[in-house]
Amino acid sequence: MKAFENSCEIIAPPVQLRNGAWLYVCLQCGPWQLRQRPQNPVFPCRAKQLDAVSPETKGLYLQPAAEKLGVSPSDLMHYAGAIVRWGKAGFPVREQVEVERIERDLCRPCKDYRAGRCKVCGCHVNTSAFSLVNKIKMATEHCKKKKW
Repeated sequence: MKAFENSCEIIAPPVQLRNGAWLYVCLQCGPWQLRQRPQNPVFPCRAKQLDAVSPETKGLYLQPAAEKLGVSPSDLMHYAGAIVRWGKAGFPVREQVEVERIERDLCRPCKDYRAGRCKVCGCHVNTSAFSLVNKIKMATEHCKKKKW
């Protein structure tokens, strides 16, 4: 339930991560991670706030988070978009056998694959069964080079 005009639209029940934090996913701005689970979560939607600013300002806004994660601001926006597409589709996942085949036969041999990460899109591509850290597992996502 939205508390104000620019609040997030949470699209799934929260998930507790291994580190004890709670993960919420907004339809517009992607994932939020909180240390404690609030009684009534209402977040200011980052996507709605960013819509009103220039691309240069967006990069500055995202820079601290991107640096903390070791990615570029554009990689971070790409990831947020993937999460939103995945959520809108109902969080479909590929079978684990298919994930392992794609990673082994298509990703690993590719010259743009480095240590579990695609250098073209910046996403993690591996055999993890945890979809939030594995682009291959998200059935809505595909290789930018059209390999899968």
